[in-house]
Amino acid sequence: MPAERFVSVTFRRDETIGTANYLAGASTTLPESLARGLGDSVTITGPGTAPRHSTADEITAGQALVTGAWIPDPQPAGRPIVVAHRGGPHVNPEHSMLAYRACYAAGIRHIELDCHLLSDGTIGIMHDSTIDRTTNGTGNTVDQTLASWRALRIDTLDANGIVTSESPPVLEDVLDWAIDRDVVLVPEAKSAEVVGPMLAVLAGRRFPAAKVIFQSFTEGWLAPAIAQGYRCILLATNPSETTIATAVAAGYWGVGGSDANLTSTEIALAKSLGLKTWSYTIDRRSEYDAAATAGIEYCFCDDPVYQQRSLRLLSAPLSARRFVPGYVASAAGGESPRGAFQADGTLLIGSTADTSYRGVSLGMLCPIGGALLPSSYTITATFALAAVSTSDQWFGLMFNAQSDTQFVDSAGAAACHQVVCRQSGNLDIYSKLDGVTAVRDVRVSGAALTLGTQYTLTITVTPTTITAALSSGTTAVSTDSRFRGGYVQIGARGATVKVAALSV
Repeated sequence: MPAERFVSVTFRRDETIGTANYLAGASTTLPESLARGLGDSVTITGPGTAPRHSTADEITAGQALVTGAWIPDPQPAGRPIVVAHRGGPHVNPEHSMLAYRACYAAGIRHIELDCHLLSDGTIGIMHDSTIDRTTNGTGNTVDQTLASWRALRIDTLDANGIVTSESPPVLEDVLDWAIDRDVVLVPEAKSAEVVGPMLAVLAGRRFPAAKVIFQSFTEGWLAPAIAQGYRCILLATNPSETTIATAVAAGYWGVGGSDANLTSTEIALAKSLGLKTWSYTIDRRSEYDAAATAGIEYCFCDDPVYQQRSLRLLSAPLSARRFVPGYVASAAGGESPRGAFQADGTLLIGSTADTSYRGVSLGMLCPIGGALLPSSYTITATFALAAVSTSDQWFGLMFNAQSDTQFVDSAGAAACHQVVCRQSGNLDIYSKLDGVTAVRDVRVSGAALTLGTQYTLTITVTPTTITAALSSGTTAVSTDSRFRGGYVQIGARGATVKVAALSV
């Protein structure tokens, strides 16, 4: 087989191309097939030579250029297979061809689809029963036609909605893209009526059955697919021994359920009966690790590249104004606590409406420590308090956490250290053990922080000390040799904060 030809590309600036905006003007060399797959996101500027260490088939081309500082951080062999749930909507617009291409370029080889039967027999790819949340239109999904579907534009990406140039895909779009790639599609039938047309389209496109795994929450719907020899999985929010017995009797290939409700006993039973085990929806590495320990073989993930652990950065690309793998909400309440990128290139987090903790794990920087980074390191954050409910409210960093579990400074969550910058001028260093309320170890009082003014917080970690220094002149030091490396989170309580930069 001839060697892959490489081309030089430049990333375009176009407000209609959501996933490429943060790379505007950046240039690199990519395999031609990958460059072509990125479509309108890039302009091919000429032939190129292979880079010395090409990872283009393992990482998203765009992600590789965010800072130029990606570090290979491969996932150990034998772990659960990562499935791109809805195409990975924490990083790219949900169920878009851009998202599927990005997942594939990042090494993800299983992509989930949600299939609805539209009013004219077209099979549209969308999760919801209405088009309101993920497009610029309104109405019921099943009431659409191919013509109205093509007129829609995808306009969602969590807290940073963007209107893309893409219409939602139809099944044929995905099949035509996937047929010559080593990717497995995992379509969910959203109704009994869509299964027959799905099978007809697959047959008409001569799409290999080995590249498809059907899924459904309703046992009887996939009988036609099972009869044709397709692998099928039966899902249940609260799977039980009855669910497993039903799956075996009906000829299902696998069974799955919510990671919160699938017990190790049920997993072991399913595997003993020859069923593959699946879990959804995994957002944190701590959840993925728990699933792996329990014996799960496939994990549906909203941020699949982060879960696959194939990449790591040295600085958070906040000024890019785009989510990249690893922005994980570190408090309850869905994805809104991740914050929203602002026109000035900052990430706005927190709220003054209440004193609930709100923050985001910067998983793209983690884990700190191990072979790639020593236990001595420095974290630098540039931030401004935009508003506070009282002068005691704050911006803070949580670090040395041994997992990316949801952070709370009361009981629960993982052991970590925490530095808090209060508007009053107090600079605090806390330590926290697993399942124990955080304890303040050091407080140093300084000048009050001025709202709207940028400050730099520098945290220096050595094997025996933690030093927090604010550019306002306040410094606090704690002698503490417990837990090092791990995960970093930024957060706020009773305050809105603009974070301009963060690096390790």
